[in-house]
Amino acid sequence: MVESSLPWGGIVTGDAILAPYSDDQWSDMYRKMFIRDRTVQGVVGGYANELEVTDAGGTTIRVATGIALVDGKFYENTVNVDNASSGNTVYWLVGLQKDFAGQEVRIFARGPYASEAAALLALIQTDGVIWEIPLATVLTDAAGDVDVVTDQRVWVLRPLLETIFIPCGFVYNRTDPINEYLEETAIGLTGVKMQDAKNSEAHGWFILPANYYSDLTVKAVLFGGNGNNIYAKMVIAVGECGGTVGSIGIIEPAFAQEAVESNDGYHSCQMETTIDFTAYSGNIVLLTFVRDAVDVLDTVNQDMFTIGFYVTYKVR
Repeated sequence: MVESSLPWGGIVTGDAILAPYSDDQWSDMYRKMFIRDRTVQGVVGGYANELEVTDAGGTTIRVATGIALVDGKFYENTVNVDNASSGNTVYWLVGLQKDFAGQEVRIFARGPYASEAAALLALIQTDGVIWEIPLATVLTDAAGDVDVVTDQRVWVLRPLLETIFIPCGFVYNRTDPINEYLEETAIGLTGVKMQDAKNSEAHGWFILPANYYSDLTVKAVLFGGNGNNIYAKMVIAVGECGGTVGSIGIIEPAFAQEAVESNDGYHSCQMETTIDFTAYSGNIVLLTFVRDAVDVLDTVNQDMFTIGFYVTYKVR
């Protein structure tokens, strides 16, 4: 049949003659609708804890709550599921297994393997028998405990992320006090100076777009310095336009060290903060990156320049 549609009531008229529908027909329908590569795709993003695999201490490999489509079969896990690794400096494979004969989908943890590539190649994918997709690979340490968990999830559905860039408006030097504005540096990039041995704040602001849904995350982006660590914090304040700054909510983490890394001949760093309260499109967001270069924990020992702020959020 070139064309078909389902489901329909009855078994006589039109495409209803295809009824009754088998479980394989339903699975195939979901797979074709939502999955492009059934060899790896499956986890549904944005629901519960997205079946994240973590190190729960010692030899315990933990899979969190979440849902998935495994070769078209719906799967849900509502509790943490633990498995134990074994072997020294070896790899384990964690995933979801669809068992056709057993008629179930379950988490599995299997190993050991000599390499991560070998672990991923060990996925069983025999149509009509066993079909597996990966969640993570796990490397144990010399003592046999979980050491490194590498995420191998490939999403079926996940809320889309929008990324925008907000330039730094100015830097307020609290120590002197003066305002710093955009200037060109010796390496040809433009930014706003945050002086060494000063307390200073880089500022930016924007209105939450109409497609904003949730999970506002902001990274302050700086360059300059000579490596080592900057001592700073990224503050986000959200309020109603025309209202009090921060009336919706304020996230102000404690000061922390952030590595200043070398990238293509210059040094840069990013410091990230995510809000934990509900904001709405049309709210005004004030961004403040605070550097305490007076503190001994700021070991850059040079001026740095704020380019601006990378902003990501889930869209409607």
